[in-house]
Amino acid sequence: MANQEIGSDNKAFIDVPGNIPQNIPMSASLDELNVSVVPDDPHARGLGDALRDNSLKAAGIGFLFADAALFTSGMMSGQLKEASGAVAGWTAGVIGARYGRPKQEKQLAHVERHLGEYLRTQGIEIPKDPTTQNLTKQGGVMDGIESFLYDNPSQMMNVCYSVLGVQFMRSAVEHNKKALLVSGGLLLTGALTGLLVHERKPDPENPPQGVLQKALSWVQEKPLRVTGTLFNVNQIFLAMDALHERKVNPAQKSYIFKLLAVAGFTFGNTMMAMTSKSHGGGGSGMEEATQNKLAETAAHVINSQPQEVQDSLMEHIAGYLATQSSIGMNAKEISVLLHTKLAEMKAREPALYAMNAQAGIY
Repeated sequence: MANQEIGSDNKAFIDVPGNIPQNIPMSASLDELNVSVVPDDPHARGLGDALRDNSLKAAGIGFLFADAALFTSGMMSGQLKEASGAVAGWTAGVIGARYGRPKQEKQLAHVERHLGEYLRTQGIEIPKDPTTQNLTKQGGVMDGIESFLYDNPSQMMNVCYSVLGVQFMRSAVEHNKKALLVSGGLLLTGALTGLLVHERKPDPENPPQGVLQKALSWVQEKPLRVTGTLFNVNQIFLAMDALHERKVNPAQKSYIFKLLAVAGFTFGNTMMAMTSKSHGGGGSGMEEATQNKLAETAAHVINSQPQEVQDSLMEHIAGYLATQSSIGMNAKEISVLLHTKLAEMKAREPALYAMNAQAGIY
């Protein structure tokens, strides 16, 4: 998209990637925009849906249990490299449990802070009032770290599991344990796949051809599916290592904790395989009520700008918000929602909004 000037006073230029609907009139209907909205039926959702929507958080909880058991096993058997690797894995569990699927208010505050940063870089003046509190908030170092973890939870979890895989391999070499060596290799391969492979949906207009292209497309469509699968195959060898410990030294009960770790990892890995890298679960992202709150805040900012730039600014905000994967909407859907909220705002208090816009107060 070419740069567009937003108002002669602001002198702001906005350039947002993606296909954004152009020149949509305020009165445009959903039929005219060729957008269909199908409401969710909350009664049709069961435990499986809940697990899919919170798959990365569930994976994190499973990893917390598994790595605590693995740490105990390593300390009991004197295999300190395994125990130190479990600390890295436990860190991954904390990241998944806390940042994998944040509460709706956390998601809203996080996206609004990003939107505020974006608007400031584009020279757009943000009205200072309670509605725009998150937009105007300046984050510190800890806010920046949390923001990074919210944006990249699965990536940071895989960094931790790369460390765990390396520690397994080091322990295997030290104690001459072939099963543990294979286990570490599978962990490392799965973690690097989830970390390095870029997630990309297949292009329906150019479907992959041949076995190799189809296999690559399958991996790219959901890299964490491969990660979770390799992690689960790894559990076979981790269980074999636990049984080997039992055979060598039955009195040493560390193998019991290692088998408990296998159970926890199997659950966590299955949940990770259901997860998309672009957000913390298999669901659609924000709930509808949260999307509406975000749209109302954005519409409030749009309405505070000169009338002649509002349509253009709305399209660019829609394009920017579409890049925020947690929202779960494309640019066209967001644009429709923003038009609706702005129309409601203008219809609700036309005299007040017109007066404030003219006076430059809003």
